[in-house]
Amino acid sequence: KVHNIYAQSSSESDLYYEDYIPTTPTLLIGGTDGSGTRAIAKTMKSLGVVMKLDDPHTLDVHAPVRCKGWTQLVQRVLQETHSAHYHLEDLSNTTKTRLISVLRHSFWKSVKQFRLTKRQPSLNSSTGVFVGLKAPAMMLLLPLLQQAIGPIQFIHVVRDGRDIAMCVL
Repeated sequence: KVHNIYAQSSSESDLYYEDYIPTTPTLLIGGTDGSGTRAIAKTMKSLGVVMKLDDPHTLDVHAPVRCKGWTQLVQRVLQETHSAHYHLEDLSNTTKTRLISVLRHSFWKSVKQFRLTKRQPSLNSSTGVFVGLKAPAMMLLLPLLQQAIGPIQFIHVVRDGRDIAMCVL
């Protein structure tokens, strides 16, 4: 069942976002801590991408509350797959179904709340991106996220190790 999320509704509460599939991709920004994902998120925002940012300091989007953070989700995947390079088939049906459901529900609830709070009539900007999200750990959940939220574009930020070493010294 596919609906046009951009169509006007008589009431925001009438919309069940879990039934929608965006026509443009969600932009995900990920990398390791200190890789520069914040700079990319700021750049995307300045270019007109509607960025959902829960933390004004890190510019991260928070993981689903009932999962107690991104780390819990990633650990659950790694416990079963023993690798960051995995396919959905590597997960048990129970884990796969549960995590996709949690991610899907959390994503659409978050999008709905964001639209109402920011008074965004639509998240489809002229950039061709539905919405932008930044959380470094998301790179370990890409197969699940693609199933949960539809089309995605992922920016993997990799910082030169020498630069990181100079920052710590």
